[in-house]
This record gives sequence, C-alpha cells and structure tokens, in this order.
Amino acid sequence: MACVMTAQAFWREYLATLPEGHRHRTAVPEAVAFGDSAGLADELAALVLAGAKRATTSLAVEFSAAGEALPSVGDVCIVLRGDGRPVAIIERIEVVQRPFGEVDEGFAACEGEGDGTLSFWRAAHRSYFGRVCERLGGTFDDRTPVLCQRFEVIWRGAPTV
Repeated sequence: MACVMTAQAFWREYLATLPEGHRHRTAVPEAVAFGDSAGLADELAALVLAGAKRATTSLAVEFSAAGEALPSVGDVCIVLRGDGRPVAIIERIEVVQRPFGEVDEGFAACEGEGDGTLSFWRAAHRSYFGRVCERLGGTFDDRTPVLCQRFEVIWRGAPTV
C-alpha cells in the first residue's frame, strides 16, 4: 500500500529546498482544496499543476464568517487534491477586491477553467458562490464583493509514482 504524504510533510520537503533565512521558513501555509467537492478539487489541482490555473476567486464573506483574515499578497498555500493529497505550493502575488460583476475577461482566463471565457467563468462562479452564500445564510448577486487572487506555483514537490 502506498504512503500518502500529508500537507505538513509536503511543506517540510519544500522548506528543505530553501536557503537559511528564506522568508517562507517562518510562514504558516494554509492547506486548500479549490472548489466544494472532491471531483472539483481534483480538476482544479490538475489545472494548477498544468499551469492553466493561475488565479482564484473567493467571497470576502467566507473569511469574515469564519473569523479569518482576508488573503493577502505573499500568503503561501498548499494545494490539495480532493483526497487531501498535496500537489503544489502557491504564493499569492495579487489580491484585489471588487464586485462580482466587475471581474473582467483577463482575470477569468487566468483562472483557467472551462473554455476560459468570461461567460463560462460567470456561470460557474454564480453557481458556486450561490451555494456558498446559501450555506452562510446570505444572498449573491453582481454587487457581491469577491477577492480576485493571482498566484504563482512555487513548488510542485517530488514526482510521485
């Protein structure tokens, strides 16, 4: 039976590649699976690894409802598959808050999902954010604040068999 690496072990492997004093040695990464299902998390993690997904969008209310700080530039995250297996480490390089209806075509394309169009992005995110808002007891429309986050993959880890 294969041993599944934990996010903490994945992070330790990454830290071992860094020089002494690197700022990530004191970082506390968040482990994230994009989406709200194992299948979607697998799909989006594969897009991150392929270099197609270089951005993500979150609802600001998700963080305030959980009592968490909003994402910021320089944050590092361990990207997880749907089964919790870590596949990459990303660093946020831009975070911009804007109303959902003001997200543009260029940002939608950076998310790398579907056919890359703004119309696909809006339909997929309306559905997803609608489910999130319903779970949180709120409503969603084009004025709802979203956090548009661009990121870079900074480490993919050792190839797995």
